[in-house]
Amino acid sequence: MKLAHHAPSSLFAAAVLGVTLQVQAETYRLESEAAFETGCFALCDCPVSIEALAGTFTLRHLVFDGLFDVYEVSDVRWTPRTPQPVAITGSGTYRVGGEFAIQERLSLDLSIDGKEPQHFDSGLVAGGGEFPRIDIVISLNGLVTCTDTVFDVRASSSWPTGYEAFPATLPQRVVPSPFHSRTHVLLDLRGDAAVDLQIFDVRGRVVRSLLAGTWLTPGPHAIEWDGRSEDGVECAAGVYIVRSRAGERVFENRVVKMR
Repeated sequence: MKLAHHAPSSLFAAAVLGVTLQVQAETYRLESEAAFETGCFALCDCPVSIEALAGTFTLRHLVFDGLFDVYEVSDVRWTPRTPQPVAITGSGTYRVGGEFAIQERLSLDLSIDGKEPQHFDSGLVAGGGEFPRIDIVISLNGLVTCTDTVFDVRASSSWPTGYEAFPATLPQRVVPSPFHSRTHVLLDLRGDAAVDLQIFDVRGRVVRSLLAGTWLTPGPHAIEWDGRSEDGVECAAGVYIVRSRAGERVFENRVVKMR
């Protein structure tokens, strides 16, 4: 993967680099296109009020759950640019990742002008391909009721540019499974990465090493396993564990070998 000459300061960058760094919160600032909208978003006849939205929030990496990087969103401090400013505060979570395509979800509990917090959610939607920049819509009622309250969240931060802001690889697939003589481990890399790929039996013993720190380029890769062990002997029928590692990212699948 291509890295900037200066070291990223975020935990996300630590995951990309495969090292452990102290967790830090990145400050995000809303862009000029961010908006606060109220009115009709369904098929009914009423106007929509759109106000520019200014402010900041912080983002801190919590965990990678196998599919998504999960971030804590805190210190939301937004203000619509109206004649009488309204304070919007709150917190929540942001997720970005996915198995076959990049998806994202922003969920925030927001208090508008000191009132009881309300839950705004984007749902899991396609997007996130520009992360660390965030461009997503959250709403109170899912944009399905006659009236709704909507935030068009467009924000960027001081993340260093020039490095891949995604896990080095998407979760793997093994096709076909079950198989008789040959199967393929499918990986889709978002950036250059040194990849380990091993086959284990159910007792955790290494049966075959298909990749050992092999440097792969971005894009899809299909690595074949012929059902044989390291010494060339055909493996017995049964369940095997396929494990790939790129940096600190580890993915596992079960595959069934038939006779």
